[in-house]
Amino acid sequence: MTLDIIVPHYHEPWKLCQPLFDSIALQRGIKFEGISVIVVNDGDDVVFPDGTFLQYPYRVEYIVKEHSGLSSTRNRGLDESDADYVMFCDSDDQFINSLALKMIWMEMEKGKNIINPVFLEESYDPNKDEMVYITHKSDATFIHGKAYRRAMLVENNIRFLIQREMLLSLLKSGEITQDEYDKTLAKLRSKHNCKLIVTSAN
Repeated sequence: MTLDIIVPHYHEPWKLCQPLFDSIALQRGIKFEGISVIVVNDGDDVVFPDGTFLQYPYRVEYIVKEHSGLSSTRNRGLDESDADYVMFCDSDDQFINSLALKMIWMEMEKGKNIINPVFLEESYDPNKDEMVYITHKSDATFIHGKAYRRAMLVENNIRFLIQREMLLSLLKSGEITQDEYDKTLAKLRSKHNCKLIVTSAN
């Protein structure tokens, strides 16, 4: 059984990314030989120094590509993976439970298509002027914290829809309405015969 953790990288300095890599290294009850991290640099000039990942007990593959956005970057990581399961993490995510991957691994061994554990979202509360943590249980709207059987994604042509990022930008700026967004997205999904992985609007 193998797991690839796919991490898009764009602009984030190593100081912001390090907690994720450290938290993976602190995981207990698993064999690191079965875990790899695929970092995909989305054409940014912030490149991690040579030797950055040598301290970790798992393999790290670092890929640099031309800038094309988050969806394309995640798709590239998926294309590079040959693991049984994949996870998609942002560079500022981290595992706060040292047994998190062990629990996910136990579910992977059952052959499940999607493993959807509880995860915490860090968010700023302007009323309290502090960071708060929101618990998400079996939440389908976030990509974070879930493990997917890679063959299931590949066999069903499940991808991150690249044009969605452009549509979200137009929606946020008020250039298109929610109805126009929904209709255009549906047309794109039909045209590309592509099942869209549902994610939050980052």
